[in-house]
Amino acid sequence: MGDRAFQALYKLALDPIAETLEDPNCCGFRTARSRQDAAGQCFIVLANCNRAQWILEGDIKGFFDNISHDWLIANIPMDKAILIKWPKVGYSRKRKALSE
Repeated sequence: MGDRAFQALYKLALDPIAETLEDPNCCGFRTARSRQDAAGQCFIVLANCNRAQWILEGDIKGFFDNISHDWLIANIPMDKAILIKWPKVGYSRKRKALSE
């Protein structure tokens, strides 16, 4: 429980930073963004004759399983000692600890 609270505090601190750096048209995995926001942005872009005339939908299988931990450590503005430990922690399911 303490780990989740600690992660929630870091999320509160990092969300405003991420919002300033993200693509304004990206809606995935973002606070206060939804499928409706994405659909609205598609409508705006496709309604303009001089803009893109296609939409790409994708799902990169295993993306979060294969993200570079070195890149995260170099680019995420937070305490590096904590950030180094988080990807190695593992997870729990039904109160049974598992590791990756």
